Amino acid sequence: PERLAMVAGAGKTRVIRKPTDKVGKGMERLLEVKPDSYEANLNLGSVWMGRKDYDKAIEQYQAMVDLQPEKDFATFILATAYEAKGDTQGALKLYRKVLTLEQVPGSTNFHDLAREAIRKLNNPRK
Repeated sequence: PERLAMVAGAGKTRVIRKPTDKVGKGMERLLEVKPDSYEANLNLGSVWMGRKDYDKAIEQYQAMVDLQPEKDFATFILATAYEAKGDTQGALKLYRKVLTLEQVPGSTNFHDLAREAIRKLNNPRK
C-alpha cells in the first residue's frame, strides 16, 4: 500500500505521497537557488519528518518561521517537530507562542490545535 503524508502550505492542507529521495533532493536544489522559499522549506521539513530526522526538520521549519515570524502556521509546524523529537518543553513554548500570532486564513485553526496540544502535553495521561 502507498504511504501518504499530510503537507500544509499557503493555508491549505493536501495529501502527497510519502516524501522520497527525489523530492528531498529537488527541494534541496531549490533552496540552494532560492533559500527564502517558504514552500521549499516546508516540503523539505516534511521530508525530514517522514524520515524521523527531527533535527533537520526543525532546521527547515525554523527557516519558515524566520521567513514569516508573524504567522501561526510556521510556528505551529515547528512545535510539532519539537514534540515529535520528544522536546516537550520546546514544543510547549512554541505552541504557546502560536496563540499570540496572526491566524493564517484557511480551514485549519492552528490556535485551536495549539490549545489542544498544550492541554495534552500538560496532561499526558488524559
